[in-house]
Amino acid sequence: MRNSSLITLAGIVAVSLLAGCGRGARFDVTPASFPECRGPNIVAHVSWDAQSVTTDPVRIYIYKVGNPKVLWYQGSPKGDKDTGKWIADGSTLVLETSNGRVLGRHTIETTPCNDVKK
Repeated sequence: MRNSSLITLAGIVAVSLLAGCGRGARFDVTPASFPECRGPNIVAHVSWDAQSVTTDPVRIYIYKVGNPKVLWYQGSPKGDKDTGKWIADGSTLVLETSNGRVLGRHTIETTPCNDVKK
């Protein structure tokens, strides 16, 4: 093989390997924020898919700044679940592998209410 052919082949292999590395876990929390007039606490819908990263169980922790994280879910690397009505401004949800690798993080924030009384 000529040097240019080897370089081209090496480039194709490198691009193929890098393309496979771009896949990661999906971690969604709805709503991502909410008007403070709907609070102080709400129910959030959490969905995740970490199957491209792990086949082992995952963990979802919840915490607020200044408080320790609390295990909320442990199980299948793909699923969805509603929280209780205890999500508040500053609540953070973290998706982790069973060995502690962080796959996703969401912090819920409130937005000002612009209620205009007539």
